[in-house]
Amino acid sequence: MNQYPSTSNRNHPVERFGNSQTFSDGPGQFVSARGGEGYDCDKEALRLTSGKDDEVTLPQLDLSGFEQVKIAFRFLAYGCSDGDQLIVDFSEAGKWTELLRLEHGSKPRPGDFRNHSTDYGFIRLDRTGAAFSANAKLRFRIESENRAAAILIREFGIYGRPNAQHETIAGRTSRH
Repeated sequence: MNQYPSTSNRNHPVERFGNSQTFSDGPGQFVSARGGEGYDCDKEALRLTSGKDDEVTLPQLDLSGFEQVKIAFRFLAYGCSDGDQLIVDFSEAGKWTELLRLEHGSKPRPGDFRNHSTDYGFIRLDRTGAAFSANAKLRFRIESENRAAAILIREFGIYGRPNAQHETIAGRTSRH
């Protein structure tokens, strides 16, 4: 029953899983392919720059108690050109699946985001009847030919609806 991403606009009862995270104290559990260069301390954000090897990954994400998950993030683009893209991938068994691809736009074509404007992205994952893996991973990356392009992830949060076989109490999940 692997069904993701969900494009449904249904309102589900959602419980908070984990915390919404800002990056004022550093990258937290996120790991950058470029090491310390993946964190912008002046902007207090995770920094993605153009290049095939640049990505920011959340390497271990336990979603085992949830059947529906919403991944939400705020981001800010700099120096992006039309066609540049922010991509979000998800992995549970070592294979990456693209969940979201947002494209930069300008006045003639609106696109999904613009430079110097804080935008909000979210993805709903739905696996009704089956829980997600305890070893999930999440990855942000940018595709751009422009070496000056950068995207800053300013805030990140995960929200979930527990699997019917689990109970969530104060952010902890336990099996019945």
